[in-house]
Formats: sequence, C-alpha cells, structure tokens
Amino acid sequence: MPEPIRTRVDFIDKLLGGQLAQGVHGLLGPIGSGKTTLAIQIAVEGARIQQEKAWLKETAGSWVFVSCDDAGRHIVRRAFSHAAKVDREAIGQGRPSDVRLANKYERSRSKELAMPDGVVPSELERCTTASELLGNHFHLVDFSSGSPVNKSFSPMTFVSQELQRLAQVGPISGVVVDYIGALARRHMNLDGSSRANQSQVIQQMLAEAKTCIANRFDCPVWLVHQLNRAANRRSALQPQHHRDAAECKHFDEFLDACLCFGCQDAETRCMLMHRSKSPFTEPGDPQCLTFDANFASLVATPDYRRSHTVSKIIRDNSTLVKCDELAIERLRALRK
Repeated sequence: MPEPIRTRVDFIDKLLGGQLAQGVHGLLGPIGSGKTTLAIQIAVEGARIQQEKAWLKETAGSWVFVSCDDAGRHIVRRAFSHAAKVDREAIGQGRPSDVRLANKYERSRSKELAMPDGVVPSELERCTTASELLGNHFHLVDFSSGSPVNKSFSPMTFVSQELQRLAQVGPISGVVVDYIGALARRHMNLDGSSRANQSQVIQQMLAEAKTCIANRFDCPVWLVHQLNRAANRRSALQPQHHRDAAECKHFDEFLDACLCFGCQDAETRCMLMHRSKSPFTEPGDPQCLTFDANFASLVATPDYRRSHTVSKIIRDNSTLVKCDELAIERLRALRK
C-alpha cells in the first residue's frame, strides 16, 4: 500500500490518514451539509501545497475543480475567501497589518494567520497571495450551465479531455468533481437515457474516474455526491454510510476511501463526519464539524472531546454502530 498524502485539511487527515496519489475518494452528505464547501477546501489546500513547492523551485502542478452544479463565479468567490482567510463580505477591502487595529474577526484569528516571525499579514497581503495561488495552481472547469457538448463521450471521458488540455500548461496534482449526480443526469438528458439507468451511469463514472483521471494523471480524485432521501431524514447523531448514496447502492465499488457527512443539527449547525471506507487505518473517532462564521470553510469544533462523551450503541439498518450521545448536546449548551 503506497504512503498516504496529506490533504492539509486536518480533520480529513485524522479520519483517513491522508489521500492516495492515484486514489478515488468519495465525499457524501445530505443536502446543504457543506459538501461543496469542503470540496473547495480540499482543492484550495491542495493548490496551496503546489504553491509552496513553486516557492521552493520544485516541480509544481495545479488542482482542478469541476463544478457541475454551482455557478463558477460562486465557486471562485468561496475559494478566494478560504485561500485568503478573508470574510466573503470584505473581499477587496484592505485591512491594516497591525492586529490591534484589525477587524474583530482578524483579531480572533491572529494566531492562525501569523507568519513564523509572528507578523500577521494584512488582508490585502493575504489577498495578493491568494490571487497568485488561484491564478497559478487552481483551475475551474465550469459545467454548471449545461451538459458536456459531445454526447459521444461518457461524462468522465469528457472531463478527462478537459484535464488533458489543462495538463499542457502544467501537471495536474488533484481533481475534485462536484457533484457527479448532476453530471450524470445532464449526460443522460443529452443522451436520451432512462432515469432507470442512472445507477449504472454513476458506477461507470466512478470506474472511469479511476482509469481516465486518477491513473492517467497520477493524482488523487475526489467525487462529491448526495445521500438518498431516507439518509437526509436521519438525526444528527446517526452515522451515514456509502450504502446510502443517492441513485447508487454500490457507490463504493470503485472507491479507495469514502467520507460521509451526518445530518446537520438544527440548533448548533454542527454535524458529525464518519469515514465509511479507508485503505489506511482502523476506524477512528468521528469528527464534529461546523461552518466557519467568516470564511468559506468547515472546521472541526474544538469542544468535541471523546473523553467527555459517552458512547451509545444504536441500531441503524440492523447494524450496530457507535455514536457520541453528548457531542452535539455539549455544543448546544456552549452556544446558550
């Protein structure tokens, strides 16, 4: 088994141990759980690694984000917010370097934003670095406005052709496709296929993601997809599984690893993330996540402590699973 590569998204690295260089990784979740937000994080952090390689005069590539649902301009704005650690509402407004004069949200992030010498870069400086990062190491392929124009090719083959065009500029270091259900439906509408064949089309896309993208470009691939209706109605404490993928019960057949969002807690807006498949390590603790208040990011909540929670055995589809009964209850108490 090859050594895992860090994603630089800490809670993913804790859950999976990293990503495979030629691996296909699934990211599943209910509607509105933050799948696209996390997908953007993965791509931006991957691009940041490539930027650092370029600074060290090493061979550097780019991460490609294939958007099949959200408009490209929204993806770019969210990517910029995360890359620069800038409030989306404040993009384009320079802030002073002196942390004492900075906005409240910058003061609260002074430790996170500080450079090795302790200096906190201004928002303008961070925006400049982020612009270079996204301009040189992040590519957007926008399929949100419609289907691929050539119905003679399968969706992933068409994506592969777009990647081949980008590879003429520089190496492809990673690919994120968000989300494959939308890409499958648009291709089927163009091809005139029956909705009854959607599961077969999605499985074909998963298989081709391995052969046409991961192996061909020697890079990790992340595929975003939704969970089915029953999974969307579960409580916040119930873990999800790749068997609950919408329109495709055997979603994991061609995956090397898979992460699943739980449903969002209505009061705290927190959710638990489990891994349902991993080639690296034994199953670990789920990660409790929440949306960052200012940036387009998901973060692990610091208040989630395994030592302060109790494990409860619950039955879910006749399978015994562990979940933390107090994880979200403690967060509710802290928010009051």
